[in-house]
Amino acid sequence: MSRIGRPFGGLAAAAFFLAGTCSGAPLVVDHRHTDLSALTAAQIDRAKATLHIAYAHTSHGSQLTDGMTGLVGFANGGGGGLALPANAFAWNDGGTGGALDLHDYAMDGDVGYYPDWVNHTRAYLGDPAHADVNVVVWSWCGQMGDKYAAGTLNSEYLQPMAALEQSYPRVTFVYMTGHVDIWDDADNKAACQAIRNWCASGNRVLYDFNDIEHYDPDGVYYPYVNDDCGVYDSAGGTQIGNWAIAWQNSHVEGVDWYVCDSAHSEPLNANRKAYAAWHLWCRLAERIQPPAPTVTPASRLYAAAGAAGQQLAVAATGPWTATPSAPWLAISGGAAGTGAGTVTFAVAPNAGAARTATIAVAGNGATGTFTACQWPASPFAGLAADGDFDGDGAADVAIYNPATGTWLLALTTGAHWRFAWGGASFMPVPADYNGDGLLDFALYRRTTGTWYIQDSGGRSRTAQFGWGRTVPVPADYDGDGKADLALFNPDSARWVVQGTAAGGYSAQWGWAGIPVVPVPGDYDGDGATDLAIYHPASGQWFILQSGSGLMLRKTWGSAAMVPVPADYDGDGKTDIAAFRRATGQWYLALSGGGSRTATLGWASTVPVPADYDGDGRADVAIYNRDSGIWYVVESATGTLVRKTWGWRGTLPVHPLPWIHDRFGLP
Repeated sequence: MSRIGRPFGGLAAAAFFLAGTCSGAPLVVDHRHTDLSALTAAQIDRAKATLHIAYAHTSHGSQLTDGMTGLVGFANGGGGGLALPANAFAWNDGGTGGALDLHDYAMDGDVGYYPDWVNHTRAYLGDPAHADVNVVVWSWCGQMGDKYAAGTLNSEYLQPMAALEQSYPRVTFVYMTGHVDIWDDADNKAACQAIRNWCASGNRVLYDFNDIEHYDPDGVYYPYVNDDCGVYDSAGGTQIGNWAIAWQNSHVEGVDWYVCDSAHSEPLNANRKAYAAWHLWCRLAERIQPPAPTVTPASRLYAAAGAAGQQLAVAATGPWTATPSAPWLAISGGAAGTGAGTVTFAVAPNAGAARTATIAVAGNGATGTFTACQWPASPFAGLAADGDFDGDGAADVAIYNPATGTWLLALTTGAHWRFAWGGASFMPVPADYNGDGLLDFALYRRTTGTWYIQDSGGRSRTAQFGWGRTVPVPADYDGDGKADLALFNPDSARWVVQGTAAGGYSAQWGWAGIPVVPVPGDYDGDGATDLAIYHPASGQWFILQSGSGLMLRKTWGSAAMVPVPADYDGDGKTDIAAFRRATGQWYLALSGGGSRTATLGWASTVPVPADYDGDGRADVAIYNRDSGIWYVVESATGTLVRKTWGWRGTLPVHPLPWIHDRFGLP
């Protein structure tokens, strides 16, 4: 099929909606607003918490809701590159289970039947059972062009809608254009333009159903189309293709688009109607419930010593007040304001466990929040236990969301830390860089080779150390109790270490051109990390023992396995271990003697072994990337512990999954 028309300039060039009250500017949703990746989980949650929608339609209008139904599973499966919590786009009548409250077929008929649709609306809104409804949407079927031709579009649609707006000021009425009609093209286009002009003249909301049908997902405009997405050479002329079928055939089902019911049309049309509908719901929620005050920064880490003279920047559209959640986070100035302002506060010294508190800035009926996370006093000097942020000797459950650059920690002390720091191009590389026994937050930016470290002593630093395809492998290579910045170059199999005690050095350990994976660890128990590699093709390990300088070579694994080294027997030495993801089989070669196996895992899980129960031995553990659930077999009791901490798109703050993905291991 030949394409007709011109490409649209892109979403960035589009005039978007404005947040605010219903007295704000017109809100228009059309083909420019079909990019779901532009919506955040917070916006979607806001819509589900705010809106109570009554939607009336006949067959053409069902494209919107049928598309919304299919979207739930599409997004859950990561379609469109989405990484959102499970069932983010769920909807039902009543909003049960945290879904969007949308009463489908709320009233009989469609907006083409006057005065029935007006009478139905007044009766519906007059029923006390519908007192919570704050959005009403009526869809057209095929009458829009006829009403324009008859001169009744104004009297039977536009003016009655305006009267309803006056009668029910707390309800938002959404105007719609009707579907395209190639056999009545001139009246169809003129009617749409009349509706657009009407909505532009007031503070109205328009869902431009018709506009969406003129554009394919690449932004190509087709001037002559029918409701089945057929493309014509002129009004009422010869069909020369179908933009939806052509796009579906050239893209991957389940990845780029999804099959769903789509009355009179193709699934892709209903897909795009659903995408635009969710843009509409999110922006309506912002109009009905103005956004919360913005607080900058959203979170911050503090050392146990505390800090004075701290400041938050507040941006709001009206009056606000700031309130701390704990006495140790004390506001000393700017506890209230209007519009832009500054809150000054102090963080008291911490003599106990790791803790967290918030400052809530409330305004417009909503709240913006700042979170302060404070480390405990250093429990002991020396390198922290793997994964232990709070210094209690047990690994903590922690995830990182690349989409937002957010760390989320569930500490074994019971505190929950949320820390916004990072982004999609960063890899989390926490380690005990200052040697106080607490893991420090750290990031490695792969595109620039830059390290960013915020340590538990309250200090921040950056280091330019990395290039090309180098992989970060921080650990204590010189045995001084502090983690060193270190890199492995997979192209040359060369290690480069910035030792904090012995100084920097580089070493060849591996073979250039032969794929190997870095698996550093203290295999000889001398307190210093050894250079070590795993050869996936043969399952062989090659370890340069720092204590003796001798090489340890062992075959333990295969091309179908991934390396999972850790101290499983608690003797202070890293054990050689392999994990077969397909079957969930763990094979542990214990340095203290003997070996053992375990079964835990399946295809969607990644291994995250660490000492979660604090008994000095690493536990067999996995993280399910689909559900965000952790499974840990505690070595002290053999108990299987299940914890939900994460969702699709988040990754554990543990080096193994990142290393495995980086080297393309199964």
